[in-house]
Amino acid sequence: LLAKQPAFVFGSINEHIYLSEAGAKQTHFIPVSFPGAIVRRTVGTPYMGYSGVMNLVQELVNKFYESLFSFLPVETAQGRAEWSAARAGQMPWHADATVHLTKALDAVPFIARISAMRNARTAAEDHARARGEAMVQLEDAVQGMMQAQQRQGN
Repeated sequence: LLAKQPAFVFGSINEHIYLSEAGAKQTHFIPVSFPGAIVRRTVGTPYMGYSGVMNLVQELVNKFYESLFSFLPVETAQGRAEWSAARAGQMPWHADATVHLTKALDAVPFIARISAMRNARTAAEDHARARGEAMVQLEDAVQGMMQAQQRQGN
């Protein structure tokens, strides 16, 4: 959990505590054992038989939707205009900066990478523009990743 945080963790209150101690804010916890899984929609133990499989699928789909809705842009005319302006203003990236961003994003759970990458790229490009650079350098990528992590509370 400390080295690379997964997208999902199934377990009891112990695993929930481990996630909290590791600071895994982007990992989704799904209770599957006692204590914690007392009230479930299925009959019997949480993952027993057909209804248990349906419960598991339902939990995963709900978590996927929560992840998607937390970082997908809202489709509005103003949002489209802002997105188009941001895309038009994209800066070229130095190879070292791209490698740093890629390595830093490897530690982020797969589902949250799109959002983290977007935030880090935006912050790095803003940092480069503030310094008057025409290309994103390694220093800008480092600062952008730090700012993106601070925004997400990691």
